[in-house]
Amino acid sequence: MTPVTAPTLAAFPMKAEAGSDPQAFIIATLSDPTAPDRDTFRLTTRAAVNHPASRITGTFTGSVHVDIRASADQARNQIKSQLMQFAVNLLVPNGVKVAKDRVAVIVH
Repeated sequence: MTPVTAPTLAAFPMKAEAGSDPQAFIIATLSDPTAPDRDTFRLTTRAAVNHPASRITGTFTGSVHVDIRASADQARNQIKSQLMQFAVNLLVPNGVKVAKDRVAVIVH
């Protein structure tokens, strides 16, 4: 088996500014990295979402996936995008519509 070299994700914690004024916030912990196939890394996430205006909060566990060929910046952006979408998906069933780019992300 050939060893695989992957970009480091050690640049965490990652803080992202969401739009000009964030409407929702998500904080997540990543753990348990695996390589489910030859093209993907998978990390388990535990996260909390907060939408202050509606007072809706929630927590969830899930997985984020990163292309094995991604640079460190690309990997961070892939993770950030997936977490933002998780936050939106948690809020929509509760009647809250937030644009993905208005979700602030903190990963630690």
